[in-house]
Amino acid sequence: MEFDAEKEDLEVPTEAATKAAIDGDGGVPSEGAGGAATPAGNTNQHISELNAGGEEEEAAPSSSPRRKKRKKEKKDKKKKDKADVEEPPSILKKGKVGELMTRKKLQLEEKLKTTVEKRKDQYELYAHTNERVIITASLVCSQMGTEAKMNEFIMGVRVLYKNLLKVDKTVVLEPEKEGEEKLYDPTQIPLDLTEAGAWVRPSGDAGVFEMRKPKKNDKKKPPQARNRVDEVADEDEGKVDPEVWTQICISCDAEPEELLERCSYEWSRIGGVRLQVKEIAAFATKSAATFYFMNSRADLARLKEEMKTVIVEAMRIGIDKVEDFYTRGVPEFALKLATPRIEGQKTQVFKDLTWSQQQLRKTIHIDVEAGNVSYMHEIIKIAKEFGVVAKYFGKG
Repeated sequence: MEFDAEKEDLEVPTEAATKAAIDGDGGVPSEGAGGAATPAGNTNQHISELNAGGEEEEAAPSSSPRRKKRKKEKKDKKKKDKADVEEPPSILKKGKVGELMTRKKLQLEEKLKTTVEKRKDQYELYAHTNERVIITASLVCSQMGTEAKMNEFIMGVRVLYKNLLKVDKTVVLEPEKEGEEKLYDPTQIPLDLTEAGAWVRPSGDAGVFEMRKPKKNDKKKPPQARNRVDEVADEDEGKVDPEVWTQICISCDAEPEELLERCSYEWSRIGGVRLQVKEIAAFATKSAATFYFMNSRADLARLKEEMKTVIVEAMRIGIDKVEDFYTRGVPEFALKLATPRIEGQKTQVFKDLTWSQQQLRKTIHIDVEAGNVSYMHEIIKIAKEFGVVAKYFGKG
């Protein structure tokens, strides 16, 4: 018998279904009346049952409970393995660069805070070999604009403090007023000049950061102190970068002169010119007296020892013979050469003098702390009245 699948609307069994039918019980032929082998029952119905049976056999593996259990176990294992893997510190994989930078910044701040606290615990009550040493320094600020020069000045002081710590780890930045907060790390120096004034202050007002007119001795200064080749504003054409002076106070174990000598090279690299220990350990100093009739080319170191003898002898006389004289010991003083300021004298007539002639106009000055000026005046007055000055330096 021939079958037409289209006419009879029969489903053609797949190869797998046909094979299953032959191997199964439904495909075993049965003996008919005539002994011929014929399919059991209706052929069309039998083929439909075979097709239906084949679909069930194919769908069974995907929906079996065992298969589902294996899939679930595999999935749970993947989740567990993923959870066990340590997540890297970077979160760039999530694309959150801002969060990464914030996290790193917080880590650096925490590290810095820890460093400062450790140094504070170690050196807050530490007895330094050299207490409150005043340093005089000058820096040529060459950045464009007054505000940029101010920032350059503070950053220069930070670099100086950093180099001092490289030589001596015990260095501490002292405040101008004794007893106030100390600084233990360069980053603690504020960029705001008002806040930084407690530890470091430029000499002069805001005008010290402006471009200035060149002077005669600018050619003798190092290249950092002269005008740069950079572009400048029209109003600053022909002017030179300012040399800003400042004073800072430190406490250290190393010898101050040796400490500054080692740091002077890097200081000059960033535009530094002067770096030295101030002879008088005070921020504010003034000239208390001057010698008009003394050779300005005298040895100042030897002259200082003689002047100390004069002061001690005058103090003894004051205690014995001067009423209401109260000694406070020998005040700290220094000798320097400077041009005296004479009231009413016109200095324009000296502008054409040579450098050697200008030096001859200078006299020896006695500098003391600003608070000891009147005390030094009183001592010198006694020394002159009782002939102590004439005894050591002669009449003049």
